[in-house]
Amino acid sequence: MKQNLSILLVLATAFTAAAQSKKSVKMVAKTVQTYTVGSKKVTVYTTAQKSDYRLSKTETLNFVENKQPFETEPTIFVDPSIKYQTLVGIGGALTDASAETFAKLSKKNQQELLSAYYSKDKGIGYT
Repeated sequence: MKQNLSILLVLATAFTAAAQSKKSVKMVAKTVQTYTVGSKKVTVYTTAQKSDYRLSKTETLNFVENKQPFETEPTIFVDPSIKYQTLVGIGGALTDASAETFAKLSKKNQQELLSAYYSKDKGIGYT
């Protein structure tokens, strides 16, 4: 009988401790910032083969509200509340694989590739 009472007392203490250890959870409403595209604009720069376009300003477009695009539509989503870093520019990189391929080209084709990348007159004018 004493043993049953001891077990009962231990269980009661354990349940009481477990019940008291539960923390209350507070629900906090998240503030939603509304953002309108209103008069926001984007400038389009184009580089195109067999044309005079070399990072040339070709259009100014307005941002528009849009529904969910199809998977085949190129789309850029802009969330102004999230900022990671400033985009300075987009460029190319000479990787080990491209360096090996470049080395296998004839001297004439190597010069043509270098002109296409770095020439301001005949190429895209990378610096």
